[in-house]
Amino acid sequence: MSRLYAWIAAAFAALCMQASALAAPPQEPATQAATESKPPAPNGQTDPLSVTVLGAPTNRVGDVAYVVIALRNVSDRPVVLKNMTVAVDGPAIDRFIDPAPCLLQRSDEITIGRGLTFEQTCRFAMKEARVWAGGSQVQSSLLSADIRLQVAVELMQLGSFQYFPVFTVKAPEIGIFIGGFAGALMLALFVLIERVLKHPEAREAWIRTVIVTLTMGFRGGLMAIIALLLSKTTQGPGSPVSLTVSDFGGGVLIGLFSYPLAAWISSTLKLEQAYVPQAKPGAPN
Repeated sequence: MSRLYAWIAAAFAALCMQASALAAPPQEPATQAATESKPPAPNGQTDPLSVTVLGAPTNRVGDVAYVVIALRNVSDRPVVLKNMTVAVDGPAIDRFIDPAPCLLQRSDEITIGRGLTFEQTCRFAMKEARVWAGGSQVQSSLLSADIRLQVAVELMQLGSFQYFPVFTVKAPEIGIFIGGFAGALMLALFVLIERVLKHPEAREAWIRTVIVTLTMGFRGGLMAIIALLLSKTTQGPGSPVSLTVSDFGGGVLIGLFSYPLAAWISSTLKLEQAYVPQAKPGAPN
């Protein structure tokens, strides 16, 4: 039975990963679109800057997001930064309370030497994650979000340039734990349906079958929560094992593996045997 659970969990995991790969937007067209949207540099010069954005690991959907904008000089001479504007681009702007852009924090001209990097931290306050009534617009607190920024820079004697870097905001931690519990319960529901379809005795005693199977699902959900809590202690440099889960979908995947894992731990520790406390010597019967 443990092999059956492991096979089912592996099949579900493969389907989830395949669905995620199909749902993920292609990266090459996005990069091409960002390149085409840049105005050409004067005099046939190449792009003088390389712009990257790094989101804080504590960024969560529905909270304040902090990002570091890094402008690296990749040209063969120093460049002078006159102005910079960082704004949320596209439909993602509806996720934020104040759509005002982040401006350059220094009023003087900034010289970026050859091969050097200028960095600035920007703050964007997101709206509280919720589901609006009517179904016309849904902002889920269970999924992570990819936010695209529009970085407009003005360089002295070189003109203006635009860049479109992307950073990821993780889902709230409660959504990850809900996903772990849901994954274990979904696999338990699948096992319940298989038992009812293939075993007549399970159909006759369907009440007991439902109770036992759902109880095993709750056991797998608790194992998923334990695994997710342990993953918090393995993050950081120097950890021999690293497990990172960013949203509800990752929690579901952990839950699918936790259901058979709980059964394996139970059989390994021989917890399936009935526990009967032994009477102490000399104690009355």
